[in-house]
Amino acid sequence: MNFAQFAALFFSVFHLASAFTSIINPGQSECFFENLKKSEHFSISYEVVGKKNVDFTMRNNNGVTLVSRPSVPEGNFGTNAMEDGRFEYCFTNSQNFAIVVNFNPHSPDEEEFLNKIDSSEDVQEEMRKLSHNVEEIVDHFNFMQSRNDDNENVLKSLQSRVFWWATLQSFALISVCAWQVYYVTSIFKARGVV
Repeated sequence: MNFAQFAALFFSVFHLASAFTSIINPGQSECFFENLKKSEHFSISYEVVGKKNVDFTMRNNNGVTLVSRPSVPEGNFGTNAMEDGRFEYCFTNSQNFAIVVNFNPHSPDEEEFLNKIDSSEDVQEEMRKLSHNVEEIVDHFNFMQSRNDDNENVLKSLQSRVFWWATLQSFALISVCAWQVYYVTSIFKARGVV
């Protein structure tokens, strides 16, 4: 494998690895489907913004549950299809507030791209490993970026609240001081001291 093939593979993996985001309301489920042929590989990684919990399940085309992970903030799962069919994976929010789930499904298309490379099987296997490692890094970067954006929004909101609270306190303090000066002055005027 020459450098040009490696570079093409590397940048195509970044192009293929794009995150999806779903907002799941309390008590609701969001399900997604992937059509797989026998022996095709499918994997998914997911994370909930703010490290809240989500229930993850994946079922095969016969409705048999392949994996069920209740109340976890993040995870990943991979499987090889035993037969052709439509595979379903669902995120369920069992909490009393909405959550944001970022997830990256990695479909068989990525494997097909890797199989087109003319090389020995060892190199192909190493490239698959590299591809999956790069996908995990990109997924993690996307999750961290989402967290960072969420934290920045919270920080801006907090700074705004602190500014207006300090302004209100200053106004109240000035008002109380002015009232005390007026009140004390009026007492002394009434007594004929001033």
